[in-house]
Amino acid sequence: MAANDCTSPRFSTEEPAEIGDLKSITASPTEESPLDEKTSDKSENENNLGGPSFYPPLYIQRYTFVKEILDTLQPDSVVDFGCSECGIFRHLKEVITLLRISLVDIDLSTLEVNKCRIRPHCYDYLQKRKNPLHVQIFDGSATKFDTRFRDYEAVTMVEFIEHLYDRDLKDVITMVFECICPKFVVMTTPNFEFNQLFPGPRKFRHYDHKFEWTREQFQTWCNDICGKYRYDCKFHGIGDGPADAQSLGSCSQAAVFTRIGEKPQINSNVEQETYSLVAESIYPHQDIEQREPEEILASEINYVLSFMSKCTDFYNEEETSASIPIDKLISFKSIKSLCDSDQLREFLSKKNYDLSKNDKDEDCVCVELYSGDTRGWYDEEDDELTDEPRNTTSESHIAEIVTGETVNKLEEEMWD
Repeated sequence: MAANDCTSPRFSTEEPAEIGDLKSITASPTEESPLDEKTSDKSENENNLGGPSFYPPLYIQRYTFVKEILDTLQPDSVVDFGCSECGIFRHLKEVITLLRISLVDIDLSTLEVNKCRIRPHCYDYLQKRKNPLHVQIFDGSATKFDTRFRDYEAVTMVEFIEHLYDRDLKDVITMVFECICPKFVVMTTPNFEFNQLFPGPRKFRHYDHKFEWTREQFQTWCNDICGKYRYDCKFHGIGDGPADAQSLGSCSQAAVFTRIGEKPQINSNVEQETYSLVAESIYPHQDIEQREPEEILASEINYVLSFMSKCTDFYNEEETSASIPIDKLISFKSIKSLCDSDQLREFLSKKNYDLSKNDKDEDCVCVELYSGDTRGWYDEEDDELTDEPRNTTSESHIAEIVTGETVNKLEEEMWD
């Protein structure tokens, strides 16, 4: 394939010969529009259309589909065009191979309202990712190429292409498949055949849709892209309909493109940053572990013992010590991932932890509650642990626990 020049706002004045026009299947967005234009984008939730109901909602199923495809393909970077309210992000960030995630949309006001969605939550600091992750939100048109994305390995477009007029759609396809030329492209779009299951005179599912395709139309269009840009493509359905309507296919249809061969060389080194950065976040991740396995296990045990010793339900009558059941220790993921129950008991005995039985005849570790404890479990002055560094436990920075009820509540979140 010849080298490509992707630095101009319009990549070519010629119509792509291999990709057919939309004129025969598009309609004005005002024709038979079922919804007022002031309606929120939430109206694209198919559960609001009065037909078949989907659980989880279909938009969640689409995001889950994309996440599962990327889990399989294992790219290290992805850009999502038409991200709107950034709802897909919480699914993308669960793809452990991703080091970079970029979200792009042309609606700056929507991005500003939803940019907080990419911020790390408390649990992202407690349960750190194995790999680094850099997340960015950009304001810009997907018809234009930004050179910052030229080495991205994956592109996603979820229910995006149907919002584009013919000329813009062709520019987007050129930008994605010729200029970025990623290893993988995942796109979804409504299946027009399914629409007959929704009541009323509506032509399309959303006022802003410029077209909706049958499965045959979508597959023909995708195969034309494959022939022009040297990709393979596989098709999928998302959102099954009623048992007696299987012939209509799924509510949404998806295409997963895989590039054939190496990426063509682009003949320009010009840096062209056409998008504006709206927000970015750097996610915490685990440092490379350099400690010995026994040292890691001891650190985790000491931390959990300190954490559990704050629960008054484990105190003895004099409140000078706490008896922590070994079965409670092993239920913490951070310990369970390092040893089984028998290995934990052997380790505790080997390291001379104070072992005893409580009044329920449970094997326990006895923890002294005074500040003179020499194992570094508890620091009375700042109420924090003194074993540092700790890179593997998800329970760091937890507030003081004072009742067994609180421990049981946390069990659902932190323990298996």
